[in-house]
Amino acid sequence: MPKWKGKYVSQDPTSTGLGGGLQFMYYHPELGPEFMKRLFGDMQPVFGRDRRQITDWLAQGRYSLCVGCRESTKAKNQGLPVDELDNVDWKEGLELTTGGGSMSLIKGGPNPNAAKVFINWFLSRRGQIALQKYSDLYGEDAPNSRRMDIPKDMLMPTSRLIAGKKYFDVSDPKYADMTPMFNLIKDVIKGRETK
Repeated sequence: MPKWKGKYVSQDPTSTGLGGGLQFMYYHPELGPEFMKRLFGDMQPVFGRDRRQITDWLAQGRYSLCVGCRESTKAKNQGLPVDELDNVDWKEGLELTTGGGSMSLIKGGPNPNAAKVFINWFLSRRGQIALQKYSDLYGEDAPNSRRMDIPKDMLMPTSRLIAGKKYFDVSDPKYADMTPMFNLIKDVIKGRETK
């Protein structure tokens, strides 16, 4: 890792957007808090809050690596010199998260039976195919159903779940507490600033 010291840009880990990735790093038994200290502290990344801007910096060659870039596949398709690492077969596996794809039923809503009917349809094979059918509207952020019995060919390769591949499910409730990882990151950043 020392060869990348100061040569990578990251979305500010205290802002929104890296949640699942942070949970993956913090709670994964092969990574954990020490990995995060090295990644966000020792490696001296430059932090940015605008994900498109940090993608631009990567494409311009200002940095060699980017954590939290946005629309890098789109940039690659436009001929810019960037690529994704999401399809690499990491020994730790890949994060699996609900991201923004969670659904809730409001207690005391106006028509709970209609809501239940909709939720049942939405989670059915037909409902999940309909969701993925419109994935071209979402680009890289296309929703990927966890159902493996539906076609995935409309999704970008980096958005597809692959049967038999190793995943670490950060949406498991035991990984829900983000407080310790944010406290760690704040301490790491504060430590960098005082040096």
